[in-house]
Amino acid sequence: MKFLNWKKMINRKKLSVLAIAWLICFNMNSQTKVNDVIANFTKFYNVTAYKQVYALLSSEAKKQLPEKEITNFLENQIYKNYGECINYRLVKSENTDFIYSYLFKEDSLQLTITLNSNSEIDGFTFVPFPKKAKPKREFYLSDNKKQSTLDTTIDRLVKPYMQNPDHNALCIGIIKNDSVYFYNYGEEKKDSKILPSQTSLFEIGSITKTFCGNLLAQAVSENKLKLDDDIRLYLKGNYKNLEFNKQPILVKHLANHTSGLPRQPENLFSQKEFDLKNPYSNYTNESLLDFIKEFKLSVTPGTNCEYSNLGMGLLGIILENVYKQSFSDLVKQKICEPLKMTNTGVQNIKPVNILPGYENGTNVLNWQFKGMEAAGAIYSTPFDMMLYVKSNLQNTAQKQIEHSATFDSGKKIALAWHFIKRKTDAELIWHNGATGGFSSFIGLIKDKNTGFIVLTNSSAETDALPISIYNYLKK
Repeated sequence: MKFLNWKKMINRKKLSVLAIAWLICFNMNSQTKVNDVIANFTKFYNVTAYKQVYALLSSEAKKQLPEKEITNFLENQIYKNYGECINYRLVKSENTDFIYSYLFKEDSLQLTITLNSNSEIDGFTFVPFPKKAKPKREFYLSDNKKQSTLDTTIDRLVKPYMQNPDHNALCIGIIKNDSVYFYNYGEEKKDSKILPSQTSLFEIGSITKTFCGNLLAQAVSENKLKLDDDIRLYLKGNYKNLEFNKQPILVKHLANHTSGLPRQPENLFSQKEFDLKNPYSNYTNESLLDFIKEFKLSVTPGTNCEYSNLGMGLLGIILENVYKQSFSDLVKQKICEPLKMTNTGVQNIKPVNILPGYENGTNVLNWQFKGMEAAGAIYSTPFDMMLYVKSNLQNTAQKQIEHSATFDSGKKIALAWHFIKRKTDAELIWHNGATGGFSSFIGLIKDKNTGFIVLTNSSAETDALPISIYNYLKK
């Protein structure tokens, strides 16, 4: 067997990645076996179960590459740059190679998998997938009057995003010194010619986690629990495994992503009804609790920051147990009703008027949640989200709890909120969000009494636009 050399081509802006490739000849496997291999490869990759990915390799492949190198490659070069795989499609097969279009949240790559006669992986290669250049969109709808400096600046910053023909609705809300501004671009639905508005309904994805942080701060203020409490105080059953080096997972560890729990529960992907395009639609809180009963921590809680949807979903369950109410009811009664956010809620059932979501210009399913709602289940409108932004610019005792860092070692995180601070710049408190067909961003510049939101119904990465808005507003 001859293995090709490793080639380092790491430059994310140019869509290049570290590629592993080697050649082998063998008898063709059946398509059914190939489907099983790619499904398992994707399932384990998405839950960062790299040990299981490594187990799919043939003995010959394992002789050439140690598990640590495969793990480092998948974690540091693929997952950190591209995130989870949200879809894959077989493009073609060439003898022993099976070539897939592998769509991540951030981009798409070409994945080539080589199998031996025993349906074991003899090699896999990630390379940029050839894309046809699309002409820039020259005209798009907008209600920006371009009269003030703020108007013209926002329009200039938005232009590169809206020139992409795959992007549809884009709504921006800004509050600056108690004045509120809305800017709407594109179309609610492709080819509808209907401009989105302040009342257009979007999925806000992981911005939901800040609502969970808000509820946690309220629970602390009401003496329902403490941030330094062992989470097992609020879980029914025996969870002796939820500690490492005699350090248990504390409530604050779930809120700042230092619990040691993985990004996703592994049994999410092993469900019989699992749908990669609507991943949480059949996953219950009971399934989450079943997973953590068996999971074994490998790091001391509170020492390492690893973003965890699972951890935030578990925090939502704890708050439900503390208040003896559903997460949906808590969001409604303790956040939405006091702030008069009348068009905001938890997406257990698809709202009638919610916008369609798009991936690469193609309409996809709206997500539903049966469990883990605190990780990303909320929908809202630009108008409601500006009420939320305004409330977060206040300096109440509760907001001091919510926005005070509980982890500050390289990354600074409060109760779900993240921070950006550069030299003398005004600090940005932020969170972003993404579901199958939506992207979102919320930013607070409390020193300037300024905040903003960006909502889109496209899964394309939008963080560059909000950061550009922040760079202007921080001055």
